Amino acid sequence: MFIVLLGSSGVGKGTQAEKISNQLHIPHISTGEMFRQAIRTGRGIGREVRPYIKEGKLVPDPVVTRMLFKRILEKDCLSGCILDGYPRTVRQANSLDLIMQGLDWQLGIVLHIVVPDEEIIARTSGRRECSTCHAIYHLVSKPPRDPGHCDICGGGLFQRLDDREEVVRKRMEVYWEQTQPLVDYYHIKNLYCKINGSQPIWDVFVEIMNAIDRRKMQEIPQ
Repeated sequence: MFIVLLGSSGVGKGTQAEKISNQLHIPHISTGEMFRQAIRTGRGIGREVRPYIKEGKLVPDPVVTRMLFKRILEKDCLSGCILDGYPRTVRQANSLDLIMQGLDWQLGIVLHIVVPDEEIIARTSGRRECSTCHAIYHLVSKPPRDPGHCDICGGGLFQRLDDREEVVRKRMEVYWEQTQPLVDYYHIKNLYCKINGSQPIWDVFVEIMNAIDRRKMQEIPQ
């Protein structure tokens, strides 16, 4: 099953995508993580996208689409995948439709995890990442045992550029400006499903799987 997972940074997309991936045995493809990995290498597309990520702006469509298309052609995506971070605009959604049509694939469902903006800012501004093994911590909900150092490898912790409050607020403005037309687009296609991301993690996952099961039932010929 091919799934689009919508939601701004900080709503728990990564956590839920991992659970969906394990449940359905399909890969989780996060454009954000692909960009961060590219930035860490400092080569090619990493140099191209770094200024946009740093300022909380969206990476240009052609760059994102080119990267995504190359990834979904890999063998592990033949039976489906979870797209996290793409599409973010109606133009990207149109590009995804063309890709799907060209491969004779069909999008199954669009899951939109929604959390109030102020809650998102609180979640993301407290997040820290290990500079060595890239483990993720949170100063409130998942603090390291030794402040400033990773529990796993002892590496120093840092705040990602795109987790700073001023960047998060700018990103939220851009997100809603771009996402509302996308929500409308998938509503018309009868693929959209809103998920309450303020619930406990397990409750969010149950709501997601119930939505996926309902969608699968709709696809069974009567």
